[in-house]
Amino acid sequence: MVGVCRAVHVCYGDPSLQEVVQSWLAAHQIETLSFEDAYGLTAHLILHSSQLADLALIGSDWIPADEKAVAEYVLETWPGVVLVVYGQRCEQLGPPQDPRVVRFASREMLERVTAQSPADFVASVRARGTPAAPASPAVAVPGETSPAAAAPSATSADASGRPVLTPEELSALLDEPGN
Repeated sequence: MVGVCRAVHVCYGDPSLQEVVQSWLAAHQIETLSFEDAYGLTAHLILHSSQLADLALIGSDWIPADEKAVAEYVLETWPGVVLVVYGQRCEQLGPPQDPRVVRFASREMLERVTAQSPADFVASVRARGTPAAPASPAVAVPGETSPAAAAPSATSADASGRPVLTPEELSALLDEPGN
């Protein structure tokens, strides 16, 4: 059986649903990183893409429109992850036909899942199949050299071939001018 070692949780859901999720993960001793917003998870994905999670959970009730792309970013960064989107706006996050995405709009639906172990749940979702690997988001323009091609040692790539910023590069991007 496939084990579940690590999970990430974006806490934008109804607090009572968040508690169901957190209690489920804690009861099964799953190492869980919780984030208050999608930006925290995105920074984690950029800095720690090699620290794979088996399970990602996103509460959808209060997620701002400009943070909804985090679901796709999680799936691109960790192709083997199972993504659970829960809450009233769950249909608005993640690719609709991706078999790695499971949505629960009600507490009752979520509680049915949490009645089983995370390992059993992840194994059942993975048994449904996974989509073909997504194409690399980088598009070559004839006559132009990409920054990654010009300096291949400056950046690394994750398993999908997507460039990954080093911590120094991310820090430089986030630093405000004049600091």
